Amino acid sequence: SVVHVQYPDTMDESRTKPREGGLNDPLLGTTDRQYKCKTCNNDMNNCPGHFGHIELAKPVYHPGFINKTKKILEMVCHQCSKLLCDENNDEQFAQALRLRDPKARFAMVWKACKGKKVCEIETGGKEEKDSIDTATGIEKVPHGGCGSSHPDIRKKALQLYAKVEEAREEGMKKEVKDKLITPEQ
Repeated sequence: SVVHVQYPDTMDESRTKPREGGLNDPLLGTTDRQYKCKTCNNDMNNCPGHFGHIELAKPVYHPGFINKTKKILEMVCHQCSKLLCDENNDEQFAQALRLRDPKARFAMVWKACKGKKVCEIETGGKEEKDSIDTATGIEKVPHGGCGSSHPDIRKKALQLYAKVEEAREEGMKKEVKDKLITPEQ
């Protein structure tokens, strides 16, 4: 980066020249035929343009990646950060790992994890009835998760929310609240 953009202004106070440290800083390239670029000293037709950067006060979600971020949050446990699926207990996940195309693999892993609402916890005892899946007859390998429930993730504009169930008191209905997931978390 050739310049740290500090001001939202494009022109200086007299409105005759681009403001230094602004969005049209002369180090970023020229936008007018009468000025030369201060970085490469080329005119408007020959200057390729140069990169600057802006430092934000707080982290924000990148609008181009918010859908991918939402899908990743749907695939991992929010307490222990483990994937909700594993290759030993989920055939669809094992098939996804064999795919070579990264986009198709990501989509298939997301599809396998999407239906999981609980991070599978490792059972303490090694009894036969607990370690064998009744549907397939295959021995289950412990996932090593924490056992916490997984919230539904919702996107509203450029913000992500988790639908969290909170119990009020014993015997009362659980209350569903939207909890904001900030980029700082």
